[in-house]
Amino acid sequence: TWTETLSKSAIGDLTVEGVNTSGDKWGEKCGTHANGTTWREKWLHKLDGYVEELGWNSAGQHTGFRMGQRDDGEKWVESWVQVEKDGIVKGILEGENVHGDLWKEEWENTQLNAINEATGEQLMSRCGKKSGNNRDGKQWTEAWGTDDIYGQWGTRHELCVDGTEWTEHWGSNA
Repeated sequence: TWTETLSKSAIGDLTVEGVNTSGDKWGEKCGTHANGTTWREKWLHKLDGYVEELGWNSAGQHTGFRMGQRDDGEKWVESWVQVEKDGIVKGILEGENVHGDLWKEEWENTQLNAINEATGEQLMSRCGKKSGNNRDGKQWTEAWGTDDIYGQWGTRHELCVDGTEWTEHWGSNA
């Protein structure tokens, strides 16, 4: 079973919040800024420590935050932001675990100036890069791309604490 409450602020923002018999809490809030941009937020807070919070607005921005704990007890956290503008979606995702492993990912999706004649769909291009520092000091980067015309490609590079490094390239045609 669960309980739920609904409230409306003086400026018209709506909030719905709930809790179940296990003590997990969730909610959703929405409204309109003075400039006319509408916004919405959702959240989930579980008693086991898992947290998820999401937000988006009519200007094309999406944000999020998650944290939790794996079965072996290792905790982790990640956050992201994504923006849509002029048919291009760009984003950044970052994370860390309790051992100090850090990572960051950036991406971009865009429509190509081409149409699939068979389906009439706009063709897409996607690319991105990741990087990180592991708790043992190893640094790594990865870049990739894929599109509906040429296929996919990528590069991964690692630099170990002892100074050794390696690079890998891959690709395939569409």
